[in-house]
Amino acid sequence: MTLIRGFLIVLMFWLVLSASIAPFGYFLSLPWGFEEIELIGNQLRFMAIRSATFLTLSYFIFNYLRHQRPLSSVAPLLVFTNFLIVTAVTAMMMGATVWQDWAAVGILCCLVPILLIEHNKESKTIFVSDW
Repeated sequence: MTLIRGFLIVLMFWLVLSASIAPFGYFLSLPWGFEEIELIGNQLRFMAIRSATFLTLSYFIFNYLRHQRPLSSVAPLLVFTNFLIVTAVTAMMMGATVWQDWAAVGILCCLVPILLIEHNKESKTIFVSDW
């Protein structure tokens, strides 16, 4: 195992751990300190976006380590949107929410099928000569 692969594996596990505990009201700060936070208002939105970003990075690190490339240029948007929906719903169930937060999740849920159609259409053409 090379040094870079080892670093990416450690980074991936740290990102997954940090993203997994955030919707439940905990913040993982370096060096390995846990802080409890209130999930209200902007903190809730920040934690959902932060967790979705960390999970998206972990997903693509994992795919890189498996020598898998994205099948389309829409794939990162699709992955991020799906993780954002999951982390936002989890955080909103744990904290205080307003109807605008649920409306934003509804809009994201409407965006997923559009991104999925574009992903499927583009994945048939983008890397055809490379496989």
